[in-house]
Amino acid sequence: MRDEDLTAVLEQARKDVSPSASSISALVASEVAAQQRGRWRSRRSWTRRGVLIPIGLAVLAGTGAGTYAAYQLTIPPYVTTEPGVERVSDPVPVNYRTDAGTRIDCLAYLEFRDVTPLQRRQLNAISTDNWSGYGQRIYDGLPAPHRAVQDGPEELLSDRVTSDLYARALKEALGVEFRTSDGKPSIEGATIRCTYPDGNH
Repeated sequence: MRDEDLTAVLEQARKDVSPSASSISALVASEVAAQQRGRWRSRRSWTRRGVLIPIGLAVLAGTGAGTYAAYQLTIPPYVTTEPGVERVSDPVPVNYRTDAGTRIDCLAYLEFRDVTPLQRRQLNAISTDNWSGYGQRIYDGLPAPHRAVQDGPEELLSDRVTSDLYARALKEALGVEFRTSDGKPSIEGATIRCTYPDGNH
């Protein structure tokens, strides 16, 4: 199954929840992340790009004992984080059309740990900026060989997007650092998930 097909299946299976239920879910996720702090730290040096979740694994996790990982597999981007790591509730849109005409719509989710409530709100607020045309500008600035890639997110595009988002996060959420290992508020990485709305991929 292709990445975009799996995303469509998961989106159709996902039930809409009320704002109050969403708030409770976010609170539970934050509490679990807080409990996990300090248990395991890893200096990830990569961005996860549209990771596929085997259907069997998703079903198995969904029937587990209400773990944080199982919860994460039920909401976009359908990817778990490492213990203690949280993810923004609202992603940044990175949409573009390739030179060959393939439309690629991506969502970039910043991941962090050990932040204060204020810093969490500041990181979540990044998605409220005007991101119109952002993905296309990043794509258009790529060297020609990289623009020829029809899969999203192309590696260099992904690197440029995440580097830009990291810089914005560090500017917007004062006191947050990049991949620290001493319990300080930290940006840990990002997950980018893409779909092909035109179905021509």
